[in-house]
Amino acid sequence: MAGQTENNVPQSLFILIHGLLGSHKHMHSVRDLILQNNKENSLVLIPCKNSFFKTFDGIEIVGDRVIKEIKIFLKTRSEKEIKSLRWINFVSYSMGGLISRYVIGEMALYLEKRYPMMKFNTFMTFASPHLGVNFFKDGKFPYNVLTTLGSNILGRSGKQIFVKDKDGPDSEKLLVKISKGKYLAALKQFKFRIAIANGHNDRTVAFYSSFITDLGYGCNLEALEEDKILSNWLKFPQGVVLDVTKKMDTSERVGKDSSLSFFTKLKLCKASKYTGKLLLIALFVVFIFPIILFINTIGTIYSYINVWIHNNQATIRSRFLFFNKDWLSKKLDIDLDEDLDDDEMEHLIKKISRDGNYDPIVSEEVQDLFVADWELKKGTYHESIKNLTEDKKDALYFRYFIKKYMSNNIHDKFNNSEGRLPFDESRKEIYENLNNLKWIRVPYKLTGANTHRAIIARTGLESASLINRKALEFNISLLMQVCKYSKEDNEIECL
Repeated sequence: MAGQTENNVPQSLFILIHGLLGSHKHMHSVRDLILQNNKENSLVLIPCKNSFFKTFDGIEIVGDRVIKEIKIFLKTRSEKEIKSLRWINFVSYSMGGLISRYVIGEMALYLEKRYPMMKFNTFMTFASPHLGVNFFKDGKFPYNVLTTLGSNILGRSGKQIFVKDKDGPDSEKLLVKISKGKYLAALKQFKFRIAIANGHNDRTVAFYSSFITDLGYGCNLEALEEDKILSNWLKFPQGVVLDVTKKMDTSERVGKDSSLSFFTKLKLCKASKYTGKLLLIALFVVFIFPIILFINTIGTIYSYINVWIHNNQATIRSRFLFFNKDWLSKKLDIDLDEDLDDDEMEHLIKKISRDGNYDPIVSEEVQDLFVADWELKKGTYHESIKNLTEDKKDALYFRYFIKKYMSNNIHDKFNNSEGRLPFDESRKEIYENLNNLKWIRVPYKLTGANTHRAIIARTGLESASLINRKALEFNISLLMQVCKYSKEDNEIECL
């Protein structure tokens, strides 16, 4: 009877969170693969109230909106579904990883009190700037200009991810804050933490930040994983996973040919390469950059207005109550904190029904809520002996891979300080705090001019290259496998 119940109700909830200037549609490829790979009932939630310029408002405000959606989502599911849920998983992309770390820290106590049967399971990030964004190019052009622009034309969020938000007597930099205290404690509750990083062509988040390391500007792009056990595994994306334990050896890259013709060819190749880059930079500066600058400046101004309204809700309500109290409170998007706003939450829930019949006064505000990606995957089980055998084989390979990549931290491989990044005090603290926990770190050399987009197939699986799609499929298979391990045993659990 227990088995029959498990086939009819969901046990796992997957919460997918997009990044800066993104939308919930960016996570559709991840959602589709989760539902395709999962052989049991699962719920998938993609919060959708933080699209595009709303992501400029600051990680706390964006995170509070996510918390609100999660609370309403849990309140509006059936009692049978809620009672069956046992595991909560966060899968995040880019700045979404920082938002997720804020959300879990703020929600851990709430979930423990309201839904004690639900436990944190797996925390997975794709190209997330855990250590912030900094190019570490010694102030060279154009990196110094990009740092200045990025921290000023991406709203409050830009200052936070560049770790440029101001320190105050009673406050600290946001990324430092969410790397310790209740936020680190909540992150520690997850049985598995997985960091997927781009080692090549990520134009937005550098390898060191998404891989959570302080060694080098990247890794040896010539050193691909050559493990003989993994090379015999059909599911493993060969030719794309990097071996970060191998240091860059310039002598091996250049070779032993010291003839004049070799170096002449090398110089010609470099000259043509730099000429092409200069032409692209000129095109970008003259035509594309002014448009991007204008759009982001408008978005930043709009965001700061939203932040001011968010921080002055009480004053606005007290001065403009003669309009319409209910209408105004919904327009201000009031936070629904557990201790202060339970009555308001219950009031809102009563107005909302899953059939779409709700009070006209809140119809405009909840419209986006109903188009959020809330889906239930009905269980499908493969009973053939062949598939069961393949599953068992895959389980053994995954166990081997997880154990190997759980110790995949290049900080542990080299004892000297050569190549260490010049972290400031804030980044040093963030790095040390996050590395108090174990991570499964997977570095990739994906194809494309901008692998930051490709790492989650932002424009859809059908538009992804074969190797990039295979890598993403492997990542989601890994996610499903660690979720399964969490339910069955703790042998390889992250501690």
